Amino acid sequence: MLTGLACLPRATSAATTTRFVQAEGAALNGACTLDTNHAGFTGTSFVNCPDDTISSIEWTGVRVQSAGTKRLKFRFANGSATNRASELVVNGVVESSNLAFAPTGAFTTWSFATIDVALDARDNSVRLRGAVAGQGLANIDRMDVSEISEAAPDWGIAVVESTMLRSPTPSSLGGWSYANAFRLLGMHRTYQRVLDPRYLRYIEAWLDSLVGSQGNLYTSSSHSNIRALDALDHIMPGRLILDVYDDLPKTNYRTALQTLRNRFSEASNTSGAQPTWSSAYPRTSDDGYYHAESKPGELWLDGAFMGQTFLHRYGQKFGGADETYADDEGTQQIIIQFDHLKDDVSGLLWHAYDEERNASWPFAPGTNHSQEFWCRAMGWYGMAIVEILDVLDLGHASRPQLISILQGIVAAFADFQDPATGRWFQLVDKGSNPANWTETSCSAMYSYTISRAVQGGFVDASYATVAAAGLDGVLAKVSFGANATLAADLTNVTDICEGTSIGNEAYYFARQRPMNDPRGLGAFLVMYEHFAAGSSSPAPSPPSNLLAADGAGRSVLSWDDNSPDEAGFEIERKPQGAPDTSFAQIAQVGADAVTYTDVITAGSYTYRVRAFAGVFRSTYSNSDDATVTAPIWRCGMGPELALAIALLRWARRRHSPRSALPSRRTTTRLPRSLVRRSASMTRSAASAGTSTSEN
Repeated sequence: MLTGLACLPRATSAATTTRFVQAEGAALNGACTLDTNHAGFTGTSFVNCPDDTISSIEWTGVRVQSAGTKRLKFRFANGSATNRASELVVNGVVESSNLAFAPTGAFTTWSFATIDVALDARDNSVRLRGAVAGQGLANIDRMDVSEISEAAPDWGIAVVESTMLRSPTPSSLGGWSYANAFRLLGMHRTYQRVLDPRYLRYIEAWLDSLVGSQGNLYTSSSHSNIRALDALDHIMPGRLILDVYDDLPKTNYRTALQTLRNRFSEASNTSGAQPTWSSAYPRTSDDGYYHAESKPGELWLDGAFMGQTFLHRYGQKFGGADETYADDEGTQQIIIQFDHLKDDVSGLLWHAYDEERNASWPFAPGTNHSQEFWCRAMGWYGMAIVEILDVLDLGHASRPQLISILQGIVAAFADFQDPATGRWFQLVDKGSNPANWTETSCSAMYSYTISRAVQGGFVDASYATVAAAGLDGVLAKVSFGANATLAADLTNVTDICEGTSIGNEAYYFARQRPMNDPRGLGAFLVMYEHFAAGSSSPAPSPPSNLLAADGAGRSVLSWDDNSPDEAGFEIERKPQGAPDTSFAQIAQVGADAVTYTDVITAGSYTYRVRAFAGVFRSTYSNSDDATVTAPIWRCGMGPELALAIALLRWARRRHSPRSALPSRRTTTRLPRSLVRRSASMTRSAASAGTSTSEN
């Protein structure tokens, strides 16, 4: 249901979705070797083949989402003085017997050899072999597989590929932390959609670098330090192990999971692995888990996702007494946090609570909670609830209370959404402060939470428009950006708050916004893959030949439908002469529609249209202008149109400036004058034996 929200980004550059397939993942035939002696390669090594026509490099399992012509770009270095021509074979067919790999000047200078070939919508094979005796292949770093043109990028694939290119090894990705695990949790959801085995291997390599062969947990790939489970943040990577366990049911992973489960309730670790401890995880006087052992008495809203989603998924996975414990304990923790951190006025939740009031961070006067509503803290909490409800027994006594909490925070999220961008502010309730800024990771989390709540039937379907606006706002923060060392089509996600503790207003406003912070990448992928689930790819073909007719009181639009599988069309309008950023959506129409009538006050306007299918959107049609004059009243027609315009004007006043987000807490009533006019028209039409509708 929710995958039908029509939101996908517009392409921001000539770059397209690209898979960066490293040469070290290919099969080496003959005497080819993996070498590292020439600088400038982008993975862990490059392929060096001897000067013969026998040795070759072959990639198998090269996956694309749709059949068609794709662009292959081979990154190579040729320090010799002659062209090293190669034979290219794709799926057993020779595509080129003389693909040029020209001299690059040095074996540390890298360039690209490019060719367009047809690939199947399945696993493909690509083989390179030297074509000239005595020359052999150039040194090969990687193969890029790109879409030649696309209506909209697949941002899930693009973000994952860019992550793998930037951090090709587990050590470069980083050690055991919730931020790194959350990024990979999002990547695993992309893997579940596209089934590219490289993604699963990448996640596995990170886990294997931190989970020892006996199930011990380590802080880094050096295995020099055991990871103490002294904070809920350190539990969260276990959620990633649970998510991949069906694909990778390793014995050491099972032992690690048992260790993480034991930490919640056991006085010591009985799994036989490390870490060990001498007492159960500490709690407040009302049984809330400390956010960390170093923070006695403190509950942080973030901890709901870090600890409770692991516990519930563990119970679901292994059942029995563990499932009963997880359902009871996990829901209790969600409710305890809510009771301490809810704000009855706004519906929002404070960042943290300290029962002893000894924390170094500032408290709201006369309370035991912090001063501010930080956006990402509530994002973690909202995601935790919808994911717990996924697995919580339908008859569990606490389920209705969790649903009630979710309904309240969804309503609060909707109330505080920025109508200009669709995103949410770093301090959610202070959007008017010029020092505030819209934050990408929490906006992704809120959009995901709201959409999942609608999907589960927990809130009214009208909230789908809030989730859609949030998704669109997040996608506006994603773009391609060239990297001179790595690639021209890497993906960047901006305005992500760095890791954050608790402070005053100025502290939150001053937080750094590192591009591609792992918290933001994880949140983006979780959100994107939710909306992309079940959607078809590629995006529908864009409409064309848009015509906007001049008219009195209205403009009639028409266009050509060029897509066989769109779900509908979005119509946008702006004042004529205004910049394109002034375009605003005015309507959606269904599949196969080719006309729309815009009833509007006199003025000059510009229109454009695009198609959508699930989460994917086409590029825009051409734009066309229309001049609308004041309506000319005609017999039998004037009152109906006058009433329609009056209703339209009233609706705009009623919902301004948040016309896209009418309040869901009040009932909208028409003014009595309009009700009387409508009733009068109905009686007149009935007495005259005519219809008030216009076909």
